Amino acid sequence: MAAADRSSPKPSNSQPESDASYADRILSQIFRITVDPHKMINGHGQRLTFLPSLNEELNESGEPLKLSLNILDQALMEAATSYPQDKPLMSYFLPCWKRAIKASVQFKATEGPKLEVHEEAKRLGMSGCLFALTMPDLYGRQPNPKHDTLVPYLLKGVQDEGGICFNFIQEAIKRFDDDEAIPALFNDAMVQISSRLGTMSMDQDYKPYVQVMLTYTRFPPLIVNLAKHTCFNMAQSASGIEKHTILGPFFRISPVQSEVIKSYFPGARSLDKGRIVNSQDALRMVLRTHQDDLFAITNAFIRAGQDTRSRTLDWFAYIMNTNHKRRAMQVDPREVASNGFMINVTTILDRFCEPFMDMDFSKVNKIDDDYFRKQPRVDIKDETKLNADESYSEKFYAEKLPGEANFISEIFFLTLAAHHYGSEACNSQLKNLDRDIKYLEKRVKAMELERVKFINVPVQLEQYDRAVKRHVDALEKSIAVKLSIEGVLLDERMQGTSLRFMRIVAVWLLRLVTRSQYKPGCLFPQRSQMYSRVFQSTRYRTLLITLSLFSRLMKFYIECESTGADSAFYDKFNIRYEIFQVIKCVWVNDHYKRQLTRESRVNKQFFVQFVNMLLNDAIYVLDEALGKFPKIRAIEKELEDPSIPAEDRQKKEEEMQQLANQATSFMQLANETLEMMKLFTEAMGEAFTMPEIVFRLSSMLNYNLDTLAGKKAAAELNVSNRDKYHFRPIQIISDIVDIYLNLGDSTVFIDAVASDGRSYKPEVLERVSRILTSKHQKDPAAIANWDKLRVKFVDAKTILDQAELDLGDIPAEFEDPIMGILMTDPVLLPSKHIVDRSTIAQHLLSDAKDPYTRQAMTMENVIPQTELKEKIELWREERVQAAKEKIKSEAMDTTEG
Repeated sequence: MAAADRSSPKPSNSQPESDASYADRILSQIFRITVDPHKMINGHGQRLTFLPSLNEELNESGEPLKLSLNILDQALMEAATSYPQDKPLMSYFLPCWKRAIKASVQFKATEGPKLEVHEEAKRLGMSGCLFALTMPDLYGRQPNPKHDTLVPYLLKGVQDEGGICFNFIQEAIKRFDDDEAIPALFNDAMVQISSRLGTMSMDQDYKPYVQVMLTYTRFPPLIVNLAKHTCFNMAQSASGIEKHTILGPFFRISPVQSEVIKSYFPGARSLDKGRIVNSQDALRMVLRTHQDDLFAITNAFIRAGQDTRSRTLDWFAYIMNTNHKRRAMQVDPREVASNGFMINVTTILDRFCEPFMDMDFSKVNKIDDDYFRKQPRVDIKDETKLNADESYSEKFYAEKLPGEANFISEIFFLTLAAHHYGSEACNSQLKNLDRDIKYLEKRVKAMELERVKFINVPVQLEQYDRAVKRHVDALEKSIAVKLSIEGVLLDERMQGTSLRFMRIVAVWLLRLVTRSQYKPGCLFPQRSQMYSRVFQSTRYRTLLITLSLFSRLMKFYIECESTGADSAFYDKFNIRYEIFQVIKCVWVNDHYKRQLTRESRVNKQFFVQFVNMLLNDAIYVLDEALGKFPKIRAIEKELEDPSIPAEDRQKKEEEMQQLANQATSFMQLANETLEMMKLFTEAMGEAFTMPEIVFRLSSMLNYNLDTLAGKKAAAELNVSNRDKYHFRPIQIISDIVDIYLNLGDSTVFIDAVASDGRSYKPEVLERVSRILTSKHQKDPAAIANWDKLRVKFVDAKTILDQAELDLGDIPAEFEDPIMGILMTDPVLLPSKHIVDRSTIAQHLLSDAKDPYTRQAMTMENVIPQTELKEKIELWREERVQAAKEKIKSEAMDTTEG
């Protein structure tokens, strides 16, 4: 008889099944294999895989053709080797292991050979699964990334027959210490799942991916190992974090994703209010469910152990520290994390604060006030400090304190940063969206009205329709984005948690500044009336509010010159605009005028720096604003040509819109800056006539009057719809004249105006009189004062010109070596060079170094040269007096003639 034909006898129905037969039957049922060619179908009717090599060995040795524990290893090796190469080997071993688990559960015995069969079947089934993924070469296979991974089985879910269940993961975890390839297997699977999720949006089938991570969170060892993976918090750009770190793609999923908002707000331009409300409700419902999953995921990492918690907090901190640009005036979406991602981060961090957001504020004291001096995760180096300049701040925070911040402090400051760069940045973007929508609506409306022009020119009509469609698509997208962000931010649950967090922030800040255990109390009606009377009292209001407000505002005005951020240049104008609003609000109180005067006398150097920056701003914003209008006017003229091609017209209009936005911003700043200068020069004009300031100030005033009232003004500044740009040239001229009048009693100022060889033009000042009179911008008394002042400028100019002629060559010892002018207040520098005080003062405003040695210095380091000053004054007075006598003599000669 051939070896393959010899079959094992079947057990008799009347006899109990032997251990060997039981083992053969169970192992055959579990692994779907057989060594008996006559038994190719099991008792359940399922086809078995015949193992010819093992059959041959058993025949040669004369052993029964039955599976046993002794040959199970060899049997599985042959079965796996013969499994089709185009199928993942895991697809064979995983069902085997599941059948082994099921058979084991049904078996009731607690010991004996039969129990051993079940235990070994489970062990080898699990080993087969793991070896199939980690060592495919063991079964004669080449590594195949598509096959050698847990990903497809994890994504099927724990309930799916073909998916990985909780028992499988538990068994795999037991082997972590024996084989380092097994934890790597789970890590790599999650990295792949995360990477795939990073390419998806909420309108796709993302839930299986989230469910896998939720499955991981049930097993702390998986979470601990995952947090150690290089992809958990690898260095990325701000926008890369949400795609290329392990947790990033899970937080990226949001109804605010650009791919998703269209499904919630299709045809956003024409949606009625009811449809919008329903869509926003649906959006919030979906987001809440997803955020609940995100919190469960993150909470598992936080609770998995100290090291994993620390790594998770590092990941959140990395998000904050790389997204500072989200608060910039101009945000490039490609350089920062998305709105949906940041909103999810903010919401989850909010929820971690809930345990210490009790109504009694009992845990506020656990927030470490010295957090930023204890190796903080949150980086505030680029942020503006309200009560310190940059150098002092850097020195202060460089001095580290011992100890580590507690978890409450870490979460508190991370959440504070998340609100700043997350939800608050979204609020700021809503304002920009409103502006864009208004522009696009106006543009689309105008374009639709022009369609009739191209009806008879098919080529141009096609181009025109494409251009209209681009604008309509942009408008639809902008409206949809706005509605989606509003829908998210107006979620009641999210707002409630955020407001409770802000209550904690407010209490912490008040305790910080008062150094007390401040706690908000109930405000009863009687108490509220008492508070009202207290704050209506001038005495208390002054004590509580006006003690040092103005000096702090000026200090902040100076320090915001450089915030350290990439957007610092624009940030300072935004900050100063808000400072102006505060000043205007409180200026009616004479206390501030007295405070301003006192500051200029007590802290002269500080005040000079403030006035210099105010002047710098005025020069810059006026120049930028007025410089845009000639360009706008030129484009307006070009657009008047009806023959201009549609594409060229569109480009011109987009260019004009960009110029218009810039002109509007700078014009608003210019108006505010001039108003401040009016207030300050009226209150204390002498501060603006100091040598360091007066010549630049007079030059700025002369130049801008020439721009607004000169010969070219009408042609270059006559843009249509000036109010749109907040451009009121007559008002600006009037404001500048007010500044002249405020300083008109100062001979220093008069001489400075008259000595401006570039922009002082008597004919322009005369034209200003005619403009103000014809436009009834000022009363006759003010115009009369202006005319008198103009005469003073002319007289001063005459004297200065004559004196200049009569001065002749300036002696070398009297000449400023830097500016080449006659010194009026010589001082000795640390480098032993003598220059004029105004020259070095102006130099130090922008560069705090000796111009000769480049060593650090201040005005306190200069030594007045009193004797030399007296010589210069005597020399100059002799020549000026001679010039005046000469002018007087010439006037008499003319009269007599």
